[in-house]
Amino acid sequence: MVFESIAAITAALSAVNGLINQVKESGGHINSVLDRMQAINSGMQRLEIEKRESLVQPLTPQEALKLSMAKQQVTRFHEELRNMAVLSRDHQQFVDEYFRIMEDSRKQHEASVKAIIEKKKARKQLLHDLFLWTSVSGIGLIIAFVIIALVIAMLT
Repeated sequence: MVFESIAAITAALSAVNGLINQVKESGGHINSVLDRMQAINSGMQRLEIEKRESLVQPLTPQEALKLSMAKQQVTRFHEELRNMAVLSRDHQQFVDEYFRIMEDSRKQHEASVKAIIEKKKARKQLLHDLFLWTSVSGIGLIIAFVIIALVIAMLT
């Protein structure tokens, strides 16, 4: 599952690099590049969630290498995007908005991951408490039955 996500992100980044080259050559709109990049970032966020959920299975060396390459491509894309924005004031506004949205998205993603982790901890604690109270109650009932049986046996 993680390997497929990394492969999809890598393919999408290659497409973004192609779009950047088109924008550079034709002076086209940067909106298409930004839309594609937002899709890539949401894919990387899904990958992070999958990685956290599958903590039992570490990344293979291939997956780690591909993930590292994808992160480098994203960094390179951001640098090229900043360089392109310097040339045009209109593009600068789009790029500033893009980075603001990406930062908001990153913060929201971190908050949701923290919430998921907290829910898992709370559920684990609830199950532990439930098991503890059930065990104590069961032992208490057994002791009560034994005492009642002994009292009845002594009275007869």
